[in-house]
Amino acid sequence: GALEIIDTYDKPDFTRVNFTQAFDEAPLVFTLPTIDGANSAAHRVRNIDSEGFDIMTLEPDGEDGPHIDMALNYLAVEKGVHELPGGRRMIAGTIDTARYQGYGDLAKAASWDSVRFDNADFSQAPAVLGQVQSMNNEQETGIPALPSRPWLTTAISAVSAKGMRIALERSESSSGSVSKTETIAYLALEPVTRLAFKDGGGQRVQMEVIRSEALIQGWGTCNNNPIEFADFWDKPPVALATKNTRDGDSGIGQGDGGWLRRCSTSTGSVALQVDEVRTGIGDGDRRHDTRERAGVVLFSGNFVTERRELDHFRLYHDGLGIAGMAEPVTVVACRDED
Repeated sequence: GALEIIDTYDKPDFTRVNFTQAFDEAPLVFTLPTIDGANSAAHRVRNIDSEGFDIMTLEPDGEDGPHIDMALNYLAVEKGVHELPGGRRMIAGTIDTARYQGYGDLAKAASWDSVRFDNADFSQAPAVLGQVQSMNNEQETGIPALPSRPWLTTAISAVSAKGMRIALERSESSSGSVSKTETIAYLALEPVTRLAFKDGGGQRVQMEVIRSEALIQGWGTCNNNPIEFADFWDKPPVALATKNTRDGDSGIGQGDGGWLRRCSTSTGSVALQVDEVRTGIGDGDRRHDTRERAGVVLFSGNFVTERRELDHFRLYHDGLGIAGMAEPVTVVACRDED
């Protein structure tokens, strides 16, 4: 799906996203923030159910809190093992964990959880998407006017055909604490150059999965190391990605953590860079010299496998419209007459 997260300078609230896909239960949601807005930032989602989810762009320590609007795509998929064309499988799962990775003194208490890719029959290390699905530890009641604390994204490492390590990523922020478990969603798929399937409306959808080389570095490196596609697309594809290493393949580096943001997508490549907490307990910058791998999933466009039927639309306004003056109108899509 596609959405635009509201500018929290103008409207300090979550954006509610309603699915066009019909789900029997709450799916797993994955997004990829763009480089819109100069401040360090990432997405947090909450209140995921079969109808939709809430999303907001939040900022870590050292930033002012609010963030400009951001247009992006998301992927929502039901939990389980899913069959893909050609006999391939993808695993969509969750883990509830309070284990985290961090910088400096936080690293002394850091630990990982393990996930096994049972029933997948992977022949090689898959590409993995990962995203925190909850906000159980959020202690800043003033978000988004103030930075989020504790700052949490997703850390993934040691990905193999059999499994991986996963944890919450605190990066270079020490504010707040992690005393409760958070739900992290993951989606694991074997790399494939191109496959195609038809969605619920009969539309042909192409898909490519990449486990990149160790290429991606820190802020300001967008044009240095693009991840090239196996072949050119007719138009720039929808791209989702997650960092699949922490401090590179070796796990030995600066320990800054970080998360991915998308710079641009063309018909031949996607440009990604690592964003970091730039003011906290770390080195005070967004450099990330250690090259990281990414799990990247590409689609030829937005799609649904089972379309949600709508009954009607409702338009709401305050009833005080004046000719020649703009009037805010809210459009609500309704599934039934109520």
